[in-house]
Amino acid sequence: MKNPKRAIKNFCDGCGKNTPEARLTSRHQLTMWKSNMNRKIYILSCMALFMAVFTVSSLASLYGNWLEFGVGLSRTEIGIVQSRNALLSLLVLPLFGVISDKLGSRKNLIYTIGLLFAASYPFVLYVYKPLLQSNFTLGALVGALYIASVWLAGLATIDSFFEKVSRRQGFEFGQARVFASFGWAVAAIVAGYVIAIDPDYIFVVSSISGLLFIVVASLIKEETATNSQGSSFNLATLKEVSKTKDFWGICFFSAFVISIYNMYDLQFSVFFTSLFDKYESGVQFASFVIGIQTFFEGIMMFICAGLIVKFGAKNCLIFAGVLTAFRMIMTGVAPYPTPVTISKLLHAVEWTLILLSMFKYIASMITEKACSTVYLVGSVFVVQFFTFLFSGAVGGLYDEYGFEQTYIWMGIAIFIFTCITALILTNDKKGANNATLHPAK
Repeated sequence: MKNPKRAIKNFCDGCGKNTPEARLTSRHQLTMWKSNMNRKIYILSCMALFMAVFTVSSLASLYGNWLEFGVGLSRTEIGIVQSRNALLSLLVLPLFGVISDKLGSRKNLIYTIGLLFAASYPFVLYVYKPLLQSNFTLGALVGALYIASVWLAGLATIDSFFEKVSRRQGFEFGQARVFASFGWAVAAIVAGYVIAIDPDYIFVVSSISGLLFIVVASLIKEETATNSQGSSFNLATLKEVSKTKDFWGICFFSAFVISIYNMYDLQFSVFFTSLFDKYESGVQFASFVIGIQTFFEGIMMFICAGLIVKFGAKNCLIFAGVLTAFRMIMTGVAPYPTPVTISKLLHAVEWTLILLSMFKYIASMITEKACSTVYLVGSVFVVQFFTFLFSGAVGGLYDEYGFEQTYIWMGIAIFIFTCITALILTNDKKGANNATLHPAK
């Protein structure tokens, strides 16, 4: 972090807290940052996020290709698998959110997710793949339980955990999250070459990086006694939050913008490789583009944090939705390697804005006390629920009408739903001072 004092001041200003008390807190956070312990925790947090996202990227970036070419599934079957993954995540996400808020800085859940990371290769080789080929229904169900716990709920829980660490230790989460983007980029490039040798080898890579994640996470030690306590979150808090239109605005955006994009992205690598004459060339170039996009995403973490402070979380969220619609329509209208590559690179801007704006909006306009649970339930849970509902149907549309026409329809739908979201959410640049906030523990 080049200028922690300015970053902390901007955060206070952006939340509508530029008061003497907030400035006192800012000076306290700056003092915290200057301590050796907090610099060490910042560096280790960056490393842990890198390893966690590297692991998930090894699993997820070419997951559709692995299902099609490594297992031999059709696009409709891939859609069914993805809907089962989303269904099981509906059970895991709320549980992880509540446990994460209850545990506070204790890392029991983080270690559990790390062990699941490390188990990816033996699980896929000896359980998941054989079941998909011999008993598709059972294989999809068993695999969904693992995948929901690892990259659908697991990664969201890790993000939420380190976002709380950043608030306790006085550094910007967005700047630590940069290294997660770099992790995804490196893993995507590595996976592109490994999958061309043997599709199953990508899970060897994820198991090794999962073990490294556990090692790094074990080195993070927050010494303040109060940090070991979890929040006082309970169902009454969630009930109170659910009465606000801002909460339902976040749910609406997640359901009808992020989930539609999620269904687009899940089989994007399959579509992209189909644009090339040779599968090996297509998958390697696709992994290279994904890698470059996520490196760019890491750079955007620095830029977007300032944009959100300047323009507000709501405005940035709406802009990201419009950009998503434009990209999807562009992909359908011009299905050629060059324009599709440009479209994919723009993902770095939109997803960074969505991720950081979501955390910022929840903390400043809804609740800071139960930020993890609101994010996991109000956004990630909702995304997976609607992905479960429609993934099978979208997979059928891909088979029936092709990727291009389906992308155009999905892009138009996202634009309409983004406009509706703009009418629901409160302008946080004006409303943060009046928002009912629940102080973080």
